[in-house]
Amino acid sequence: MSNLLLVENNPDYYNVALTVLADLEYTVFHAKDYSQAKSYLDPQNNYRFELAVIDCLFPETFETDKTQLGVDLVQKMALADPTEQRMVEGLKLFEPYVDLTNPKIREYLRNIIYNCSGKVEENPILNVTQLISNFLGKDRVTSLVKNGLGMFYQKQQASPDHYTALLESMKQSVANQPLGLLVAEQVEEMGLPFVLTTSTSHHDGLTKPIQTYVSQKGWNLIDCARNQKNDKTSHQFWGRVVSQLI
Repeated sequence: MSNLLLVENNPDYYNVALTVLADLEYTVFHAKDYSQAKSYLDPQNNYRFELAVIDCLFPETFETDKTQLGVDLVQKMALADPTEQRMVEGLKLFEPYVDLTNPKIREYLRNIIYNCSGKVEENPILNVTQLISNFLGKDRVTSLVKNGLGMFYQKQQASPDHYTALLESMKQSVANQPLGLLVAEQVEEMGLPFVLTTSTSHHDGLTKPIQTYVSQKGWNLIDCARNQKNDKTSHQFWGRVVSQLI
């Protein structure tokens, strides 16, 4: 009989998980947030685990509305993503000339950078922006560039800003923090086999940056089938999770 750490905050999911894991004779220690998981993993508390199953999104603690830990983590994830890093560096080139707090100009410029096959520094849109900034103020340049790019913008060719979307979702709910990744890092340092889970598909906008980070780390992530939001409430889902631990 193995001791297993389960980190899952949603009762619709953890009640099924606890049943499946108990049937398989695991001794389960259940954490509902990051603080509880961290406490279980603290060597001074003398818990011993052989395995871990970790949800991706949950709060630091249910007792507060703190999100700074999640914000710092999302920024770390973005820095580790080569595509997003190129986007950030490209936007910095435009920043002296246009107002990047304008959501439309930011969206349009992300599209330009995403579809730029060469160096962003040599992009004609940047060159023209720099040129007209010699004669016009930042507000006027922002308006001209936004209106010009908006005429040719095609949303389907754009690069969605998943990291900003994830940060915005955390403002709506502290449970949308990807703190399972921090728990996974700690568990990995301890040398424990583990699996990450999510109630969404890897095609989902909030899951994509998590999937990117997980892939870079070489971790296992069990997600739900596309358009199958109740997949994680099924015994079959948790059966797939366990199969990755064996």
